[in-house]
Amino acid sequence: MNTGWKSRFMFARPPRLVGWIVILLLTSAALPPAAGAGAAKDSPASQGGPEPGRKAAELFLRGNALYTEAKRIAWEGDAEAAKRKFSEAEVMYESILAHGLVNWQVLYNLGNAFYQQGALGKAIASYRRAERLAPRREEIQFNLEKAKAEARDKEAPSRPPQWVCTLLFPYYQLNTNEVTEAGLAAYWAFAILLILVVFVRRAWAKCLCAIALAAAVVLAGTLAAKVFNEQRAKQGVVTSEVCAVRLGHGIEYDKRFEVHEGAEFVVLGRYRDPRSHQEWLKVRLFVALRQANVDEEGTAAQAEGWVQAKDVELL
Repeated sequence: MNTGWKSRFMFARPPRLVGWIVILLLTSAALPPAAGAGAAKDSPASQGGPEPGRKAAELFLRGNALYTEAKRIAWEGDAEAAKRKFSEAEVMYESILAHGLVNWQVLYNLGNAFYQQGALGKAIASYRRAERLAPRREEIQFNLEKAKAEARDKEAPSRPPQWVCTLLFPYYQLNTNEVTEAGLAAYWAFAILLILVVFVRRAWAKCLCAIALAAAVVLAGTLAAKVFNEQRAKQGVVTSEVCAVRLGHGIEYDKRFEVHEGAEFVVLGRYRDPRSHQEWLKVRLFVALRQANVDEEGTAAQAEGWVQAKDVELL
């Protein structure tokens, strides 16, 4: 009886196993590009080799020192001197980003420096970039909400209900790199379990294999959605004090309404004027507007129109 089992194992299973291994190897050949698309830039000292990393770390520490000194000066009551120090800290943080060394702490501190100088639009843009790299950091969410509360145009409700965010937590609670790593882990778990199913034909093995496959598919879809949303569906923030939203891509078009610093939007289209070389963006703004066609209390509306690129900053 034992000999028969070994005979079936040696002559029936290996060909099937070899087939599955070949399929998995061919499939996994496409994985490295997908992983590279979600590579996070988590530490100033982790990219570009030891020398650029050391320089970035030095700039980061100098920026933090300037920011701390600026807060001390502001507390003492010298607003102008404090503003100059915050500006110096801003330069330090932007130097790190200019070298392509992106880190959520750098973006968060840069947002703080902008906020202390009264540049709400730039502060919100920096907080939003930091949020993409570290979506679960409470300090980012706190300062982002604080800056948005001070913006003149209040944001219309655009975020899904909490139960939707909880159900789709990989999209709302994980950054792109984390989704990529989790997806690869789920894929390799599926690959190992699939090989196990060939040897152990048990319901529990098939169930685990199906769960791993479902997780890999869900995470792959989440990664595709995040990459599309971050790279193709461009978002931005108004950074000028007042921004005119027009009916068309030119100053000759009538102005529909005005929005102010800190208003957020998503880009719907672009146009570059061949004569003036000015760039225009068609945007959908997520702000609550008071218009002639709404009730007295005002209704939260998604307003569309064209704005000049110089008045906004894209994320």
